[in-house]
Amino acid sequence: MRIAVWHNLPSGGGKRALYDHVKGLKDRAHSIEVYCPDSAEVNYLGLRPFGHVHRFPLPAQGPRYAWCNRFFATDSLRCLRQMLWHCQEAAEVINGSDCDVVFVNSCRFLYMSLLSLFLRKPCLIYLGEPYRHYHEAMPDNPWLLGGFHRISVFRTAFWREFLRDARRTFRKRLQMTYEIESARHYNRILVNSSYSRESVLRAYGLDSQVCYLGIDANRFHPSRADKKDYVISVGTLTYLKGPDRIIAALARVPSHMRPALHWVCNDEDASYRRRIEEQARKADVRLEVFVLISDEELVRQLQEAVAMVYAPRLEPFGLAPLEANACGTPTIGVAEGGVRETIEDGVNGILVRDALPDSIAQAIRVLIENPSLRKRLSCQAVEHVQARWNMGSGIDRIETHLAQVAQECPDGSLRPEHRLCATGL
Repeated sequence: MRIAVWHNLPSGGGKRALYDHVKGLKDRAHSIEVYCPDSAEVNYLGLRPFGHVHRFPLPAQGPRYAWCNRFFATDSLRCLRQMLWHCQEAAEVINGSDCDVVFVNSCRFLYMSLLSLFLRKPCLIYLGEPYRHYHEAMPDNPWLLGGFHRISVFRTAFWREFLRDARRTFRKRLQMTYEIESARHYNRILVNSSYSRESVLRAYGLDSQVCYLGIDANRFHPSRADKKDYVISVGTLTYLKGPDRIIAALARVPSHMRPALHWVCNDEDASYRRRIEEQARKADVRLEVFVLISDEELVRQLQEAVAMVYAPRLEPFGLAPLEANACGTPTIGVAEGGVRETIEDGVNGILVRDALPDSIAQAIRVLIENPSLRKRLSCQAVEHVQARWNMGSGIDRIETHLAQVAQECPDGSLRPEHRLCATGL
């Protein structure tokens, strides 16, 4: 097949999944052309070895607003307009190519790519998750009123805040509108877990199909090195990844057996990191944060950890636990989100039924106090990944979906009026 690949991914698990997919497809003699805006990460696990990469600069200034719409101009709305114009430009090039199918991946800004609004080719998207900040409850829920409902409607302050809220809500509703419209225009939506399939159904009212990923055993493999006195977790250092949960749990492990926590990430929220470091200091938990380390260093840290402790909030899937398993390290995970599909209790780790600190702490203590259990889980974890999560099966799955979409939808699915709607912003 001739496959056009689009993405706007940062470094991290999503880009690793895309790299593995593209490499696997290229190894099977498929032709690859990559399209991306200049905001996409191209150096981390770069795709140039597998096909020509077309990079499009994001327009610094999109089309001029109608005068009445200047009121709604915000950074997020400008980003939405930039991505619309980029996607139209990229789609024009893709539509003029000889590709058989378009393999779209997520957008770092909007999560859902808007490319489908402009495509005239068969297309599918591999979606990590919907835009969670708008579709799920968050500590700073964007749909809550800012308190002005307590002000009398006869006061100027009420109407000032009312207009601010209208401005804020308009841009969020507009983004959600384009997100759902774009989702409807893909011939197929692929997701990484059954939990993600349910999330897409809740957010968009659309069915999607699970296409599990695979783990590269050539990169992630066990070693003979001795285990060291730390547990590890991998992911962006933010609230959603749950470092606060792990620190609270480690604080409940007796000090004489308490391991350090190594946190490996490609990005971080600086203010959140300061809060987490303060939490660790008060709890007497040794915390070390490693940012943008090499793959070789990541593998070494995974191999030498006593365990991975994985406690993100409603993680859609999470490659990290399986990568740790492939390195011979059992995983302690909280039974929520996609983690329930990757960690089998007593097989490749310990699945904790809730995120209470005492529950996670108990699982950590069990592994530390039982070397024989830890060794058994380590061996089973490697076998589990090789049998169920191997890379060959992962490439089989994505290849099958691409071939089906190319054959079943040769003319694409876009209705012309959506092009006019998209360019009218």
